[in-house]
Amino acid sequence: MHTKRFPSIITVMSLLALVGCGKQTFKVDLTTPEGAILSLEEAYRQRDIEKAVACKDFKVEAAHMMRDKPGLSSDEVLVKLAETLELAYRGQMKGGFPDMNGVTSTFPKKRDWGDGKVVVTEVCRYPDGGTSKQDILVASTDTGWKVMIPIK
Repeated sequence: MHTKRFPSIITVMSLLALVGCGKQTFKVDLTTPEGAILSLEEAYRQRDIEKAVACKDFKVEAAHMMRDKPGLSSDEVLVKLAETLELAYRGQMKGGFPDMNGVTSTFPKKRDWGDGKVVVTEVCRYPDGGTSKQDILVASTDTGWKVMIPIK
């Protein structure tokens, strides 16, 4: 009787991990923190301000900024601050979107920040071979994950 030899599943998985096929990929949507970052970057590639704004939540960002100022964080102040943040962001984007063409992103780690927020480490690889690394605060909202601010 002739039997074929097949590699074990462990051997196959090990080989896939070695060649990079085991990397986790994320959908470009707001269902994960990483997907929210990728969605914002895709909006930049498309130069679409409305898609970019949809990847952010300025009220959550305003509340985050005011977290250490409880006497100032009334609903009225938070709404005004959120409006100001959105106007400033839109103004900044009128000056030019970040150039994300040809940039690929990986996310080597994520840590809980508390209060429905996480810090995602993003490593960008640019077409010229250069790289950058930054930590980005992302928040879980009723409408999905939203990109907030880079953490220094």
